[in-house]
Amino acid sequence: NIKSIIVEFLNLCAKDDMTEELITVSEHTILHEVKRIFDKNNIHHIPVIKDDMTLVGIISSCDLKLMMDWGTKFELERSDFINEQILHSQNATAICSKDLFTVSPETAISFCYEIFKTKNIRALPVVNKEFHIEGIVTPLDLVKALLKISFVSPL
Repeated sequence: NIKSIIVEFLNLCAKDDMTEELITVSEHTILHEVKRIFDKNNIHHIPVIKDDMTLVGIISSCDLKLMMDWGTKFELERSDFINEQILHSQNATAICSKDLFTVSPETAISFCYEIFKTKNIRALPVVNKEFHIEGIVTPLDLVKALLKISFVSPL
């Protein structure tokens, strides 16, 4: 029944449904490479990490688009030149969000939902005690978890 589905969903933790296979970049990665990663993969967030896997920040595809020259949307020739200069001269830390909401692997899915709802963010890095990234939880992960429970549990 629906009540048991909701109870099971609310008992989940971030580690149960986070995306673990992440594409990350180092803090020294130039933005040209970051753009290439976004263009090549169907992802919307890239964690920025130090060599020891410590989380520095996160870049969203929107962050990258907002950094581009204003003339880009009009396909102005000069904008292509300006964008190439920007993409080749800046690194990932120039645009990544550093003031992050993070969760631990044991954080309740319900708490993740509350953060998404109240803070208007779309990705929660999952970090361990050393602040090493272990995964990301997104609203889509919550939907997938609920659907998985719904189709496994008898209605």
